[in-house]
Amino acid sequence: MNTLSGKKRIQLAILLGSLGLLGPFTIDTYLPSFPTIVKDFHTTATLVQISLTACLLGLGAGQLFIGPLSDVKGRRKPLLLFLCLYLLASLTCSFSPNIYFLIVARFVQGFSAAGGLVV
Repeated sequence: MNTLSGKKRIQLAILLGSLGLLGPFTIDTYLPSFPTIVKDFHTTATLVQISLTACLLGLGAGQLFIGPLSDVKGRRKPLLLFLCLYLLASLTCSFSPNIYFLIVARFVQGFSAAGGLVV
């Protein structure tokens, strides 16, 4: 039986903990910026709240999609794919030209963040 050494166990625990934090990190770091987003995009608080809802919907839908995909394809490839998608979605969010683009990007960001939770 192959057992992990103490150092490998710590590395694995940090990796799994970090992956599990993607979803909450995506939401919690975003909440304090609501007033700034309203001001910068010249929009309403309601539309900014919809971007949060889109992220949560993406997070839920992503779990339903990524879970079965990782069962079929294995864990590594889907995880790497959705981590790259998360990075691209995060960059897209930061360069969004308007609130509607941000809403779509936040959905994709939530969808891809589910990869860390499920895998």
